[in-house]
Amino acid sequence: MLKMTFRYTGLPSPAELRKRHEAALRRAARESAPKPPTGLRVRTRDPLAFSYGRVSHADSLEGDSVPAQEHRTKGYYDFAIKGNPDHADVGWGGFEHDDKNISAYKRPFSKRPAGRRLMEKLIPGDHIIFDKVDRIWRSNEDFVDLMRWFRANDITVHFVSLSGCSIKMGTPMGDFMLGLFVNLAQLEAARVSERTKDGFIFRRQAGLYAGTRKSTPLGCKVVGHYEIRGGKKHNTLRLIWDLEKRAVMKEVVRLIDREGRSLRWVARELKQQLEMCLGSRRAENKAATATRVWSVYFREKALQWFGVDPDPNTINFMDLEKRYKKHLDKKKKVACESA
Repeated sequence: MLKMTFRYTGLPSPAELRKRHEAALRRAARESAPKPPTGLRVRTRDPLAFSYGRVSHADSLEGDSVPAQEHRTKGYYDFAIKGNPDHADVGWGGFEHDDKNISAYKRPFSKRPAGRRLMEKLIPGDHIIFDKVDRIWRSNEDFVDLMRWFRANDITVHFVSLSGCSIKMGTPMGDFMLGLFVNLAQLEAARVSERTKDGFIFRRQAGLYAGTRKSTPLGCKVVGHYEIRGGKKHNTLRLIWDLEKRAVMKEVVRLIDREGRSLRWVARELKQQLEMCLGSRRAENKAATATRVWSVYFREKALQWFGVDPDPNTINFMDLEKRYKKHLDKKKKVACESA
């Protein structure tokens, strides 16, 4: 009876546990990180010009690398600000960029590390330079909030390239045109996301792996190669079942279901086998804890429920776990109603 209670109490799936853990980490990072300034600033020095850059995904292959953005924004400062008699007192404050690939579609400027640092440095009279509109904004909501803050603190915004257009900031038509560019950038980001998802579906239907070696699903291994030749991607990565890891996963299910062993007992007794099965570049993900054992158990149970082992490239593993979780919840509900 205790075993049945453990199996069908509506425990969260490994995918839900991962989401909760990632959400907790993000919440802790937000609470510990310095808050971006929101109020009016006070002028305490001579004005400076700063610039900002970022990349996401394959931008670096398309001429939008961080060094290229730094070169263009610094050149713009030398020509349009330093060489302008009206801004002779404006010095160079430096170039800030985000170290990792970061999406402007998902993260507002004030919540990016480099964006937060810049907002802490800027004071009234300063200038900020961006290579393109989509380097800072891919969200209309973020555009409205940040432009309001720039205006309130007398920050002058410059763009190196506006697709050949020239607009005057602070005028009704200029603000309208800039908002139009932001909306176009947001649309482009949404379409890229849609194409990426369609690409995953196509590769899955074609029997090819839609992920990377870093995200290899439990019980599988990746074969093939991924390389870029002549500016074109050549991806022959495929998933195959790792029989050694699947054997460990089946043993975990047998110990819990047939012998009634606890997650902690399994983690302790099968420590080396589980660490091989959970093989990860991150030590905290490789450790054989009760939570990780539950991930192994739940994945194998979902695969057994699915039936005969199909080609792993055709499986959406997160979707499979969600469907299995719904199956367990439905089974539990029927059992409660018939009791």
